[in-house]
Amino acid sequence: MGNSPSGPELLEEDKKQLLEKFAEEEAAFADPRAAQETLERCGLILENSKAYYDRLRSGGQSSKTNGTASTSKTGSDDVDPVKDGRVWRARQQLQKAQFNYGWALVQQPLSTGQEQIREGIRLLQGLAEELEANSGSDKRDQGLLYECHYFAALAMYRLGDWSGARQELRTLYSRHIGTSMQRRQIRAFLSILDDKIRRDGWIGLGVATALFGVAGAAIVGGVLAAQKVYRREPYPPSEMTQETRSMSKSQRR
Repeated sequence: MGNSPSGPELLEEDKKQLLEKFAEEEAAFADPRAAQETLERCGLILENSKAYYDRLRSGGQSSKTNGTASTSKTGSDDVDPVKDGRVWRARQQLQKAQFNYGWALVQQPLSTGQEQIREGIRLLQGLAEELEANSGSDKRDQGLLYECHYFAALAMYRLGDWSGARQELRTLYSRHIGTSMQRRQIRAFLSILDDKIRRDGWIGLGVATALFGVAGAAIVGGVLAAQKVYRREPYPPSEMTQETRSMSKSQRR
């Protein structure tokens, strides 16, 4: 039996696998034409899902108002999705279609689709807010919520917005959203982002040295040192150690 990686070694292995996955996804959507076709298909499904949901909701409203002139409410409040199973399922279908469309937007090629990627980020973040406001402990909603935050973070990563991506992932981690394997993926993603932020910081230090000499570099270096001292860890060390230890034991079995 070989030795299973643990601790820092396991984290580095997870980071390597995640970076390979990023590269594969980037290659899969490198063709603008194919990416646009995927987006159009997802857009059509979204239109159909929205039309179906609106039709069911309108039907529920009309049945409620027949013979009751005193009923004056309009909009989604007239139908309780929890009590009307068809409307509830249609809304879930609509949310899934919204996610698929947002996913297709954020997967557009960087060379031609940066505005579409930003639009996808806004759509996914808006859907995440809706899910957080309306969902309880439904595992399907929690799974979709994870996907919204994760792919919004991935889109920001693709655009070079390391801090924005880190914030999305922190939201996932702090709210304990996702399975143990998904949270392990989040830790790897956070570590990749930390590497990017540190690298950019040292590049900035080199530029400051070239432009302003030793004095300017000392100022930038002091800022970087302060950030290192006061930067919060991307995950609780005790929790990581505990989960990593349990994963290592299961692998050795």
